[in-house]
Amino acid sequence: MSVASIPGSSDTLVSLLQVQLEARLGPSLGGFTVSLFRSAQFTGPPTNTVSLLLYRVDVDAVRRSVETPAGPASRPSRQWLGLELSYLLTVWGQNSASGEQGILQHCMEILQEFSILQGSLLSPAHSWEPEDALRISMASMNHEDMMRLWDGFDLPYQLSVSYLLRTVRLAPRESENGLTTSRALAMGSRVSP
Repeated sequence: MSVASIPGSSDTLVSLLQVQLEARLGPSLGGFTVSLFRSAQFTGPPTNTVSLLLYRVDVDAVRRSVETPAGPASRPSRQWLGLELSYLLTVWGQNSASGEQGILQHCMEILQEFSILQGSLLSPAHSWEPEDALRISMASMNHEDMMRLWDGFDLPYQLSVSYLLRTVRLAPRESENGLTTSRALAMGSRVSP
């Protein structure tokens, strides 16, 4: 298992959309797949795909550096960095504009209904702290910013919606011997190895 972070958050969104679209449309997902994309994949129009592209990572200004409560003696309190992840949700249909718009509507309804993800809704492929929760909201992106984003791809504009996922926590890594909480320094001329 990996530490919950950016990949864990992305996997959680993909899994949520797959499971909920299957519940609404049946096992075939209406002929669509849900995939995590990277910008290099925007070279030829995919067909019947719901794509999620992580296009921006920012520090969460409110939760920039928060201390987690101390746990058992083996786990003292720690500082973690709060992040905001910006995703572009795009539906690539093959047959009709209304089919694309219908799938887009389902995705938007799902992300509105499950605007707080915690517990069993978080990807089981990653380890999470009990207090971890991800909040999903539509991100405000004006037309000029959306067009600037699409100008970086080798494809014409496709109807897309921007979402913000917060707060993704990047916790400090623990060493094999646990965290270093204090050090004793020897001073003077007589130091024994």
